[in-house]
Order: sequence, then C-alpha cells, then structure tokens
Amino acid sequence: MHRVMLSTACCAAAALALLTAPAPASAVVYGCGGRYTDYVGALAVDAPFVGSAVLDGVSRAMTVAPVKADDNMLSVEIVTAGQSRQTTADFEVRTDTTGRGQIFFSSYSGEGVSTNLICTAGTRVTSITGMVATQDGPAEFTVTRP
Repeated sequence: MHRVMLSTACCAAAALALLTAPAPASAVVYGCGGRYTDYVGALAVDAPFVGSAVLDGVSRAMTVAPVKADDNMLSVEIVTAGQSRQTTADFEVRTDTTGRGQIFFSSYSGEGVSTNLICTAGTRVTSITGMVATQDGPAEFTVTRP
C-alpha cells in the first residue's frame, strides 16, 4: 500500500511540474535591422549611410560608415561649422519581440539612437532616422544608402 501511494504521489508531482514549467522561448525571427550585419554587411563591407543632422534649423552633413564586414563597428562623422568630427566605435542593436531592430552608436559628443529604420528588401537597412548628440546639443538625423 505504501508503494502504491508513493508511486501515485510521484506521478502527481511529475504531472504538476509539467503543467507549471514555463514553455520554451521561441527563437527570434529577425526583421528590419535586427542584426548588426543589416548595417555593415555579412560578407563584404556595405555602403555608408549619408545624410544630415539638423539642430535649430542648421543642417550638418553626416556619414555613418561600416568599418568592416561582419563586425559591429561604425565610423560616424558629423561636419559642424566647417569642421569634421569623427568617432569610430562599436554599436549596439536591440531587437524587439517582432524582430525589428534599433541601433545605438557613438558620436563625438555622445550617443546616437534610431527612432525609425527602413529596409527595402529583407532585413538590410537602407535608411535610419533618429537623434544624435552634437557639440551644440541633440540633433535629429536622417541617413540613407542605396
């Protein structure tokens, strides 16, 4: 009788553990800008992003260029009052539950962050808009590439 009760208790405990165990997480399905290679290229260095950062109605030329393929490093250059300021540093990609990315990168005066990405085909990013630190304060930027 004791064995039957012990066996029943073990089976009940195992069933309860199965019911309360968390379901395994599903793998992230990457969308637009969800991986760092969407910005720099996987096999070859991708084209740079070119555009401008605008603060108080003043437009500053801005370039965001991959340094090498399959690596999370960017060169960010902003021209202010005829002087070019450049930073080369690692960048970070954060991916939401839909697989869509958001990029965080360094500028000479602080950090830049995307507020919107555009991918024309697949997950390769062709346009980034956001905010970037400049010596005069935070500027809105838009950079694109073919």
